[in-house]
Amino acid sequence: MGDFMFLRYFGHFGTFASLIGLVITIKPEGKLTSPGMVVLICICVLSLVLAIYEEIKLYRSKKGKVYSSKENVRNYMYKWISQEGVTFIFSRDLSWVSDEEMKNLFRNKARNRELKLCVAESIPFVTELADLGAEIYTYKQLDYTLKTRFTFVKVGRIDCKVAIGREVKGSHFIEEFKATDEPVFSIASDLMEVLSRGNRLVKGESKDESKTSNTENRGTVSSRMG
Repeated sequence: MGDFMFLRYFGHFGTFASLIGLVITIKPEGKLTSPGMVVLICICVLSLVLAIYEEIKLYRSKKGKVYSSKENVRNYMYKWISQEGVTFIFSRDLSWVSDEEMKNLFRNKARNRELKLCVAESIPFVTELADLGAEIYTYKQLDYTLKTRFTFVKVGRIDCKVAIGREVKGSHFIEEFKATDEPVFSIASDLMEVLSRGNRLVKGESKDESKTSNTENRGTVSSRMG
């Protein structure tokens, strides 16, 4: 990523040098400068600064954010999950859901049939959410702990997004991706579907039910590819 950004900056400087060279070639004969040349050079410099500024802003917008405290992670997740529509959360044990405000958010989502959870194994709070209407999937039988955490919001909609979190040097690093961010979004979406289908098969649900759910959850990617 850094090398790519360097090449883009280098390209802007190359364009800037070409423009300056063009301005110099049209200077009045016998004069080093003129008011018109000064104005054109200022415009070239301003254009270069604006181009680099936009590149930096774009680069930063594509980077994730580092959260060094559990409180910051909790606040981020509360805001992320509060978005309307179906939320699908991949977590080991929901240990970060500890305060009543966060728990009530989960309860309300469950009552509205807008909450799906995939956890290593069920715990009392997860059982409570299931009783309220949440869809629960587990992956304990895989004998594997996910190294990253996924949280989809607005599942089944064209504006579906996913936040992916992982540990980096003792801090929590979170990146957000929307449906047009290939291939990350598609890979995360595939993982969501594989784990969901696996659980349905274990529970003995029919393939037709799994296929129906797959059509809903993957509609965003399918419409984009079509």
